Amino acid sequence: MTLNLAGARSSLRFVPMKKNAELHYEASSPLVAVRNSSNGSRVSYGNRRITRLHPQFFEFDSSLAHVAMIVDGDQKKTPVGGVVDVHERFSVAPIAGFRVNVIGWRRPRKKSDDDVDISRASIDARYSVDRAARVYRVEFYRGTRFAGMILIRFVDAERTAFPRTKRPLS
Repeated sequence: MTLNLAGARSSLRFVPMKKNAELHYEASSPLVAVRNSSNGSRVSYGNRRITRLHPQFFEFDSSLAHVAMIVDGDQKKTPVGGVVDVHERFSVAPIAGFRVNVIGWRRPRKKSDDDVDISRASIDARYSVDRAARVYRVEFYRGTRFAGMILIRFVDAERTAFPRTKRPLS
């Protein structure tokens, strides 16, 4: 599972973690440390706290490798653990035997959040991974087992277009 903590909220709740297993992580810097405490795990960069992870423990299922999605009208095959850039909306194709949970999106009496168009405005910003409310978790379950997660990153079209160049003053 990949979790980019740049700009992370001060506290991330219900983070799926493996039941009865020691936490193993890889960080992009040797200054990043994860320390367990009585109320979760504290993630620090040097002596500054980045976030606190409040885990929810599950048995894991590693049988899901890719997820079919429609992102801004285009079909995509996304690896589990990946990050997907979305401009306007996305939907996850139904996966036989799996349940999809878009964290922060309220479903109208459905057990799974698959096969529904979801926009940034339809997700509660309190559930975002980052303070800018652009990154959200989409989790997959097989029965009661956690089967993986992808991150949805909402991006602005203007920011991803070619950067403007500065014109020399004349």
